[in-house]
This record gives sequence, C-alpha cells and structure tokens, in this order.
Amino acid sequence: MVKALILFFAFLISILSIACTSTPTANSESSNVTNADPKDLPPGLNTQPIQPSANTTPGIPPANQVTNIAPGATPTPGIDPKSAVRTMKPGEKIPGIDPAAAKRQMNQKVDPSKLPPEFRDALKNMNSAPANTPPPTMMKKKPTQ
Repeated sequence: MVKALILFFAFLISILSIACTSTPTANSESSNVTNADPKDLPPGLNTQPIQPSANTTPGIPPANQVTNIAPGATPTPGIDPKSAVRTMKPGEKIPGIDPAAAKRQMNQKVDPSKLPPEFRDALKNMNSAPANTPPPTMMKKKPTQ
C-alpha cells in the first residue's frame, strides 16, 4: 500500500511539473505569422486561396441555386412510430429476419480468392492455429516464484 501511495504521488508531482512549465514550445507561439514569399514557390503555385466556383466543383450547385427537397410521406408507410424506438427484449425475434435463413447464410463457405488480401490473411491465420489454442489475451499473469 505504501509503495502504491509513493508511486501515485511521484506520478502526480511529475505530471504537475510537466504541466506547469513556463517554457514555450515551438507550437505554442501563435503570435508569429509568417507569409510565404511568392518568389520561393515553385512555378504555378500561388499564395492566394482558390475561389470556389460551380465549374470547379462538379455535382455541387452554386449556393444561390440550391433547391429545397419536399419532405416525404409522413408518417413513413410501414413503420409504426411507437415501436420504432423501443428496445428489444432478450430472446425476442427481429421482425422480417428469418432465423433459419440467417444461420444458413452465416454457415456458407467463402471462396478466399474473392476476398480482399487482408481478409485472406486473417482466414489463413485463423485456420493455421490448432483447435485447442486459447485466444490471445492482452495481459497474462506471470507465475510467482
């Protein structure tokens, strides 16, 4: 217990000494404003910001031409507002999902050649571990001697 208290106070003192320093760091000096010299820039670059226009942003109309979209049917057909936000009870079936179909889809064999490389690697690692290997843990207690 004494060791824990000493460690706690040492940690607290070190945090306070770091937090209360008065030496400014390079990033804390925000009053120094530096401007890029145009003669130091490569050709074709400019220090002025690019002005947005409708021609340079395809798919985004100018702000003065944005139209409001009318709201859809209210209430939405097929959704009961009273049951849309309630919580599920343990063991309750989700309406519209067939448990047998879900189980069948989850048990389908996957062709590894159609998966992205990172999933293929994960499957290889899963399949290479022996069946009786316990899952990896974050920390293991070391045996006391």
